[in-house]
Amino acid sequence: NKEGVERLKRSGGRYAYLLETTALQYYLNRNCELKQIGEPFNEKHYAIAVPLNAPFRSNLSVGILKLSEKGMLYKIKSKWFTTNETNCNADPNAAADVSQYTMESVGGLFIVLVGGVLVSILIGILEFLWNVEQIIVRENVLPMVVLKAELKFFLRFWQARKPLRTYAESRGSTSTGYSSFDQTASTSTVKKKKKKKKSKKSID
Repeated sequence: NKEGVERLKRSGGRYAYLLETTALQYYLNRNCELKQIGEPFNEKHYAIAVPLNAPFRSNLSVGILKLSEKGMLYKIKSKWFTTNETNCNADPNAAADVSQYTMESVGGLFIVLVGGVLVSILIGILEFLWNVEQIIVRENVLPMVVLKAELKFFLRFWQARKPLRTYAESRGSTSTGYSSFDQTASTSTVKKKKKKKKSKKSID
């Protein structure tokens, strides 16, 4: 590691060195001319190896958690990773070098999101109309009655179940209307026939 860091210093910015994040932070705090490029990748965590089924494993884990909660691990890291020998002044232009998210860079994500929402709305409308058609065929009810009932149930989102007799009254009124029309038509024809028969008898 030291050899690679020394080569970085001599290269004048023409050489890049792939280094572990922990060691990288250590050398960055002691060498102001070094700079990290990009974000860390393939992140992994350290672990302390103990024998299998070791009785002190749980105590060791609890002890590490307690040290982390009390801030002792942070203090130990600050003690060994930071030093007063080198005071690296913050570069005002360093923030400009860091890649930032802009609307141009994330615009594609919003386009995909809006497109997915529109497609889902279209699929929902088609599924709603298909359901209305199935109810019309099954219940033998007028299309407008089914459409109004389904829209009303859709707007009442707090209802978990649809009423059982949603189309019972509509089906009954529709069938009754047709049957009453047929009955009036049949009675009128019967009366007309009776009148004709009576007129024939009177002539005879």
